[in-house]
Amino acid sequence: MSNFVIDAKDKKTSARTGRLMTRHGRIKTPAFIPDATLASVKHLTAEEVADTGIQIVLGNLYHLWLRPGVEIISQAGGLHKFMNWPGPIVTDSGGFQVYSLIHKGNLGGRIRERGAFFNSHIDGKEKVLTPEKSIKKQYQLGADILLTLDESVPATAPRSYFERSVPLTVRWAVRSKEQFLKLDQPKDRLLFGIVRGEYFLIY
Repeated sequence: MSNFVIDAKDKKTSARTGRLMTRHGRIKTPAFIPDATLASVKHLTAEEVADTGIQIVLGNLYHLWLRPGVEIISQAGGLHKFMNWPGPIVTDSGGFQVYSLIHKGNLGGRIRERGAFFNSHIDGKEKVLTPEKSIKKQYQLGADILLTLDESVPATAPRSYFERSVPLTVRWAVRSKEQFLKLDQPKDRLLFGIVRGEYFLIY
């Protein structure tokens, strides 16, 4: 049985509504997903977030990895218990934060086939984020929906950059999926892929 069911579809625009099933509940789509960057939605308690009708929140792998640490959250019972949130949680791969550090920050960094090399904004120490490490850490956090690692690219980059970057993101997605399938026992989590290319038609 599919985890996603389409309930209605507009014939003119292809707009649709549906339901996404996760181990922590059903999500009616389309859905707004607020950032719980550091395991909390700013200025609101988990109960207040739920009272607004929000169905799912997003945790930030990069920030949670560096502080307080994936191990601490895991020992606390995972993100759901750590932040007292009963509903579904999606975690990002850390790719966008790495992009910000490399392209917008002054700490440096580089993208290689193996993964992303960057310096922590907290202590300046070099970190390496591979597709495999991203999936392992998202899984360890207890996310219901995990995202594949991708290379975020400045929108102003030339087409030649995207022609190199998009295939890399595809290869990272394959590695992310392979790692996900190794860890997903029992198979009760979901993995989402990331689409890149900006306004260029790469394939």
